[in-house]
Amino acid sequence: MSHCPIHQNVLEEDFVLVRFGLYRLSPEFRYAIANLFPESHLYVLGGCVVQKWLWQRVLFCQECRNQYQRWITHYPDFGLSIPSAAEIERCTRRYLGDPDFRGVVPAEFESVLRERGLLTAVKFLKAANPVEEIQVLRQHAQFWQRKIAYEKDWPQKPKYWL
Repeated sequence: MSHCPIHQNVLEEDFVLVRFGLYRLSPEFRYAIANLFPESHLYVLGGCVVQKWLWQRVLFCQECRNQYQRWITHYPDFGLSIPSAAEIERCTRRYLGDPDFRGVVPAEFESVLRERGLLTAVKFLKAANPVEEIQVLRQHAQFWQRKIAYEKDWPQKPKYWL
């Protein structure tokens, strides 16, 4: 399909967050999706088992997205909110195995990791966090490695991201 069946707009391409988990959608929301904004595609429901990719390529109608935003504003208890930048960040961190590090991460850390490797990056973190265990620092640095690699392979950020 190349056009929205309701608004007749040409469908555009985007990459959206895959939301994993069990979602029980209200009848009102299912009806609205089918009849008011069928081509909004602001996210993809991925089921209960987390898969390899956190993003999915979709085709969408901008007017359907506008309708979705208006509808969810009026009926927030009946549908799924549009993923915020904070939710996307949380999902990404959880997906990549973030150890929930609470220490200090100097601004230069990412460039040290990229340019000098894991061992030097862990030593750099240790200097900024002298009381932290090396294993904790290593886990955090490995999380950053996965994040850097994932972002390199990422498509562009979703168009609705702020």
